Amino acid sequence: MRIVVVAAFVTSLAVAAPTVVTDDDSRWQIDLPDGWTPADLPEVTEGKALAAWSSDHGRLVVVRMRGNTDAAYDPKSSYLAGLEAGVAKESPGYHRLAATQKKLGKKKRLPAYDLWFRTGAGVRGIRFIFMKNYTVLASIDVPGLRKIGPESKKILESFGPMPSPPPP
Repeated sequence: MRIVVVAAFVTSLAVAAPTVVTDDDSRWQIDLPDGWTPADLPEVTEGKALAAWSSDHGRLVVVRMRGNTDAAYDPKSSYLAGLEAGVAKESPGYHRLAATQKKLGKKKRLPAYDLWFRTGAGVRGIRFIFMKNYTVLASIDVPGLRKIGPESKKILESFGPMPSPPPP
């Protein structure tokens, strides 16, 4: 009986490996709970769709977009305000729920921006990660919600650069 209890406890501690998204020379990771399955890539008017998943709760898409990102590295720039204004313009009924600047990566130098908002359709969260001359973003849509769901937040916050393997 003790062996069964210990085995169940150890199994409950196991964490699923992150899902890897590849993009030319870059690799990204995201933690997806059970129930999220690969979906068809959406057609995008700008950039390149890299990956997509769906569940009973919503849809998640990862996209790479080319563009000048120099101002994203300047904390005094109005770049993020302009980015949010562009999102608001393209999202009918936009109402901001939260917006947070972050630094990602091993050395915490990679600028990122998490934007959560509500529209008439539900809640959307977008994590923008700014590289030199391009942005990789993960967008999660959860229809029917009025506020940020904890599972959605955890998924979006797990999106980031894949750590480099240790040298041999």
